[in-house]
Amino acid sequence: MAAKHDLPGNTSKDENDTVSALIEIQKCRVPQQKMRWIVENLECLGRRQSRKRKLNTDESEKPERPYWFRKEVNGFTDSNFVALSYTWDASEYETQNPKPEGHLIERRDREDDWESSVRNSVLERVTRYMQCHDVPLLWIDRHSIPQKKCKTTPCVHGECKQKRHALDAMDWVYSLSDHPVALLGRPIQSEDEIATLSAILSGALVKYQDGKPALDKDTEYRQAKKMLDLLHEITRDKWWRRAWTFQENYKAGLKMTLLIHHDPDLERAKRSTPSGTKAMFGVVPGELSIQSVKFFESATEFCLAFRQHHFATSEDEEKIIHILKTAGRYRMLLSHSTSMSGIIISDVNWRGVTEPWDRLAIIANCCQYATRLDAARLQQMEGNVASLDLSILALRLLNGEILNNEEAHVPDGTIVERMNDLFFDDFRAPKGAKKLTYNKGCRFFDVEFTRTGIKTKGHLWKLGETLRPPRSSPRLSQTSHKDKKQLSEYERTRLKQLSELIRAKHTSDDAGIVDCIKDFLEEDSFVMDDQGSFSLRYRRLMTKAVVRAMDADQTLSLGYLCDPEGEPTVARGIFIHDRDAVESDEPLSQADKDPAYVFTSLWSDEDVDEEYLANELDHHVSIGVRLSDDRSQESLQLYTQEWVLGLCFFTGVPTSDVVFPWPQLKTMQHRMSIADRIKDTFKRAESDYPLHVSICNNDVSTLQEVLGSREASFLLLDGDGCWGTPLHVAVYLDNIEAANLILQVGVGVDVTADSSAHEHRLSPLALAVRLGNQRLLWRLWQHLHSQEEESKANVDSCLFEASINSQTTILRALLSWKEWTTKAKSEALFWAARSWKAYSAQLLTTQLSFPQDVLDKALHHAVDFGPLIGDDFKLDYNGDDYLQQQLLIALLIDAGANPNATDHRGKSALHFLGSPNALNRSGPVVRLNETAIRILLSHNSSVSLEDDVSGANPLHAAAFGSNLNMLQLYLSSCPSEQISQALRSKNNFGETLLHYAAAGAKRDIVEFLLSQGLDVNGINTNGWTPLHCALTPARQGSQLNGFSKSTSEALEIAKILLLHGANPRAVTAEGWTPLHCLSLFASKKKENTELGQFVDNMIHRGVDIHARATFLFWNELGNVEPKYHYWGHEVQDRIQEPETSGAIVRFGYTPLHFSAAHGSISMAKASLDLGADPLSKDARGNTAIKIAANSLLLDDRPSTRNAIVKLLTEAAVT
Repeated sequence: MAAKHDLPGNTSKDENDTVSALIEIQKCRVPQQKMRWIVENLECLGRRQSRKRKLNTDESEKPERPYWFRKEVNGFTDSNFVALSYTWDASEYETQNPKPEGHLIERRDREDDWESSVRNSVLERVTRYMQCHDVPLLWIDRHSIPQKKCKTTPCVHGECKQKRHALDAMDWVYSLSDHPVALLGRPIQSEDEIATLSAILSGALVKYQDGKPALDKDTEYRQAKKMLDLLHEITRDKWWRRAWTFQENYKAGLKMTLLIHHDPDLERAKRSTPSGTKAMFGVVPGELSIQSVKFFESATEFCLAFRQHHFATSEDEEKIIHILKTAGRYRMLLSHSTSMSGIIISDVNWRGVTEPWDRLAIIANCCQYATRLDAARLQQMEGNVASLDLSILALRLLNGEILNNEEAHVPDGTIVERMNDLFFDDFRAPKGAKKLTYNKGCRFFDVEFTRTGIKTKGHLWKLGETLRPPRSSPRLSQTSHKDKKQLSEYERTRLKQLSELIRAKHTSDDAGIVDCIKDFLEEDSFVMDDQGSFSLRYRRLMTKAVVRAMDADQTLSLGYLCDPEGEPTVARGIFIHDRDAVESDEPLSQADKDPAYVFTSLWSDEDVDEEYLANELDHHVSIGVRLSDDRSQESLQLYTQEWVLGLCFFTGVPTSDVVFPWPQLKTMQHRMSIADRIKDTFKRAESDYPLHVSICNNDVSTLQEVLGSREASFLLLDGDGCWGTPLHVAVYLDNIEAANLILQVGVGVDVTADSSAHEHRLSPLALAVRLGNQRLLWRLWQHLHSQEEESKANVDSCLFEASINSQTTILRALLSWKEWTTKAKSEALFWAARSWKAYSAQLLTTQLSFPQDVLDKALHHAVDFGPLIGDDFKLDYNGDDYLQQQLLIALLIDAGANPNATDHRGKSALHFLGSPNALNRSGPVVRLNETAIRILLSHNSSVSLEDDVSGANPLHAAAFGSNLNMLQLYLSSCPSEQISQALRSKNNFGETLLHYAAAGAKRDIVEFLLSQGLDVNGINTNGWTPLHCALTPARQGSQLNGFSKSTSEALEIAKILLLHGANPRAVTAEGWTPLHCLSLFASKKKENTELGQFVDNMIHRGVDIHARATFLFWNELGNVEPKYHYWGHEVQDRIQEPETSGAIVRFGYTPLHFSAAHGSISMAKASLDLGADPLSKDARGNTAIKIAANSLLLDDRPSTRNAIVKLLTEAAVT
């Protein structure tokens, strides 16, 4: 039995087990060694022409037996041969040897012949193809590769070694052949099937809607079902279910031809089926010839279209899944940001193979892995350390596939099933590159497993100052150079402009990149398209990406090469990133939403080896990374973030070793499948839960016996507290026989356990919807509606579950029922919007009618940022999520939602999108959804609507929570004559856009507003200036990374305001000075030089270090805790009416008291150093020492409490 391995988890035992196994497996790595001589000496067969029969030949004379001679050809120079793909076992439809005698094959010694072991039907079919297309030779594995194999391990026999080498290089045979041909088993049986297949290949029923395939609106189910059934029948054949034939088809690519047999009486129908000027199915007698890629594309297109149609049943969906698994076209199924490796490995593992360990070679061939694993040695490892699934994982990693090594959630299942969730899948191919092909090469090189993580080589770059390149001049011609690798004159000019900008702005230390660009341009002009190294080709590709970024006015950053310790040295790179920023002389920091570092590596197998075949896949990596805080290791530790394109020059700079630590995975409970967990729960519970146990064991006789007992009525309602009643368990385990028996005794499908917290008392009916178990769902639904008195107590939840779990097929079917309650329909739409399930919402809004208030409320759910619940519960968002949000907004407005509708607080959609709130203090990053904003603005959504809480409009929200680009986008919707007025808009408390931008620490917006003349000393109704707002920790989520602004960010904004004349002596109505505000920033560090200098500057400018102020405490659940996230008018509101928010008020607090209550050690230290009195008392007679010692806010920070009490006590003594 194979050893069971879990992926590294949060426990050291699991991690040690897996990492140890991977390190052991690594010892079995071998380089790809495909022998050139195998391909240079391919053993092919040619069929000897039959001798012409003489006129006087006796008619009774036996016909001549087919004879195949041998001929060796060089596959590199002579590719005019058929490479045959077929199954060694006959199809159920096939007669193995219609003739009594087999074909004769010449022996390798050329001295004799022997009867072929290949079925006559195979050789006859390929002969017809060869004769029709005038192809002289055939390569067929059974005869072209020596088949004798001894049982000695390792073997030194010549023929055994030749077989191993030939199998290793077999993928090259199908790639090089001009005529790769596959023989399918299931024949076409009628003229109607020919017409049906023709309609599929021509896309007769498929139309495109919004860029996606959909069936024509007039399509009848019967017609579409016939097509689906035929595709299913064809792809059920053995050829589609074997791993080796998968490799043969994949490697042959566009050249592979599928042959589907038909009876002779269908020849006329076949040849009369047109495709342009040619016959669609070719002219090979008895065969339909179809390009494999065409078949895959047409089948995929049709299945995707069928799946979207309302009449698809659960049986149809099962067939679609099968067809897409066997004949799915990857470029139509995969996101442009992912790698094909995952789906290739899944498809290979799904298919059958005689020797399971052959999958390693097949995967390596299809994924173009240069590093292989010795399967024989792996199987001989002691303790069965190297399971096949763990070896596949090791194979991927050793070939440079990139793990997403930040903390990640991985669902249940085996390692192979969970494998794709572990890998990085956010590649960004530059425009003009073939996306999936580019992604395939995104791999590390020279990988080694260590206890710490995955070691590799490359260059680390620190992103430096941002660049705003010059705009393109209209005089520059952008001549089209499609498919041209060399740079166009336009691209060369733009790169020179960027070079001049760098030269003008930077010192001689950074000017080295200017020389690099000059040398590169000279090399580009000298080396033609079809020449040059991979490094040159890659630099050309990246240059084109940089130029496109310049033309799109994207932000660029200089990249500084780092030494092995991670310290930046010289500028030698230019990187493109998504961060919206103005030009700045400050380097990017870790707090920015874009990475602060980029790791790059480049590798190509360009050396020509006379003995071995090259790998031919270039490796390139350019990924944003986070550096580990632990610098004690020999090599830097990096964590993946996002793909970052850039133009780099590192000639002469050696690579450095880095380590990508193993990921810490939050695996599901017990890392077991649901079925295994249920069975584990009840494996020793026969006496307590006999019905549950019999269902788990699929013990029908015991189940029937218990159902007939007196206790059955009680046991049927008995839940275990986790998995629910017996009917729930039957649904989980997809045990329809058990479900039928339970239903027969009269249990309702809406039953819930009497005493159970199971899934919020979810009914079995709703559970089937959640799980997508269509077969059981329709059985339960049928039972429900067969009852005389229909119980609808839990039926409404079905609509909700289908909506939030993206069960669109089920949802479409459920919507055909006309008795849903208004509440059920509304809740389904609300939760689809709240969970950003655009396709669910689209089904609901197109098939149901909703009143205005429901649509408006759904729109507000769609623009809010909260946990995305449902089938993929998560607290983070990716690019597809934002696309879903955009689609939701658009379709809800199209359905009638008012883009200017407001929620219960009077906030419109633009309020939310202008200042998106992050979910929690530890992340995630929330990206501004510019497209969603543009959709709203295009539908006349107003930026002047005031909310009911403070009278703030969307411009205030954008000033607080977005960036200058978004604010200007909002302003662009105003008539030009109203922009100045809009910039000076105030809320009901007199707070301007500058107050909001300062509170949100938006430097670019603050500088812009000051340039537009906004009053730097403007006060609100309780005396708050922008300076106070800048120095107060704004509410959680003011920054897009989920945190409040940092002390350094607050000081940065304050310095800008002071530079523009802000009054530091301004005091609020509560008595707060800028130093009171600054004292609310918690800190663990005792020394903060920047903070100390700022406090000193404030005191020298006249701010009173002993000024007294009113302080607000939060008194929730008995806590006495300062609610420091309030700023501006919010502070006064809560001081004036503390009972409404459970707060209490304290008077006579100095900045030092503020620091003591909140645990701001560095601010307390700075205040004490500059003369603050540690024994000064508040209005109740409490010193700062007593306030710190009794502050419940510090209960969970004992070290901070001890440190600040010690600091204050020492100051009081001296």
